[in-house]
Amino acid sequence: MGNGRTNEGMWLIYLLLMRLHYPYFVSLLTSNPMKLLVCLGLMFSICFPSGGQTNYLEKYAGAYVIAPDDGSVAYALASNGKATWIWKSSSGVDKKYGTWTARNGYIKVSINGKSGLIEEEFDLKNGRFVSRDSSTRYLIKH
Repeated sequence: MGNGRTNEGMWLIYLLLMRLHYPYFVSLLTSNPMKLLVCLGLMFSICFPSGGQTNYLEKYAGAYVIAPDDGSVAYALASNGKATWIWKSSSGVDKKYGTWTARNGYIKVSINGKSGLIEEEFDLKNGRFVSRDSSTRYLIKH
């Protein structure tokens, strides 16, 4: 299943190769490999607009409890890059807001705290995101 853009791209490739310019592409195969590579690259970018890269915000988005705390501190990481820091105590719930970024095996959370911007970085190690500041601090996804 693809998105609408991928389906449109597949139809475009079909029309270009099979209906409109088939002889041109056959001649590219035999005469000029560089032009062929350029055309195939353009077609690939139409079919796969993200360049084939994983969207790590979508992959890692979710609710995380920070361990080894007692479950009173958590992050809510949305796939649009927005982050919420949540602290539950006997006096209520406190929330702070910010953003987060991700790449392969890495999460960086930036929260606007009372004293300014607070940033925390996590690396994926043995199936869990471990804080770069403390190897005993990590995220548990719920």
